[in-house]
Amino acid sequence: MNLSSINFRQAALTNLKKGDRIIAQNTILDRNVEEVDSLPELEREIDSTYQSIKDLLHGRRIVNIGHILFEYEKIIRHSERCTMGRMAFVKETRFGLISRLHFFCDNCDESMILCTDPSNKDNDLSSAVVWGNLSIGIGKNQCKELFAVMDIPFMTQKTFIRKTCQIKKIWERKMLENMLQASEEEKKIAIEKGNINADGTPFITVIVDGGWCKRSYGFNAASEVVSASLLL
Repeated sequence: MNLSSINFRQAALTNLKKGDRIIAQNTILDRNVEEVDSLPELEREIDSTYQSIKDLLHGRRIVNIGHILFEYEKIIRHSERCTMGRMAFVKETRFGLISRLHFFCDNCDESMILCTDPSNKDNDLSSAVVWGNLSIGIGKNQCKELFAVMDIPFMTQKTFIRKTCQIKKIWERKMLENMLQASEEEKKIAIEKGNINADGTPFITVIVDGGWCKRSYGFNAASEVVSASLLL
């Protein structure tokens, strides 16, 4: 047997072993495919309680842009601490025109509340709207209709009445302070002009005019509402 025939035989044996390995591998792959095909189909479970943000929030909101960005930094800092979780929106609670947005982490169970406007009892958003309402002479229904056109939820009747009573008390106190200040100035001017009664009481000259509504249509009835003007 010469050298070339020996090399040919070795090459044939090597190719035969490779072919056996390929056939064995193909057999294993076919068996795995058959096992996978025989497995039952996976059941998909859908969380029926999940609601998107669009389902939970409707319309527009009035926000303090600087404050809401400051509040949002809480969620950013949380994502740096809890890398495996996600802070998801849960619900909204409204107090007048201020909204509180509730978030909850699905990993560490931490909850956060973001406010659309800073809490300020002296000048909160609801009081500012009612104040402007009274200043321009419109009522609650007109203001509610205006907000409805802008698709902004309005405050409740109870909140509107409470804010109106608070503002009226502020107005009464300020008006009384201004009237007392004006009377002291008129008193000072009267004394400088020598307008003093015999008993030493300063006096000023005023002109008063008034009127009331009359109903026509043959009834000749007078309204009980009277308006008066005082000219100093």
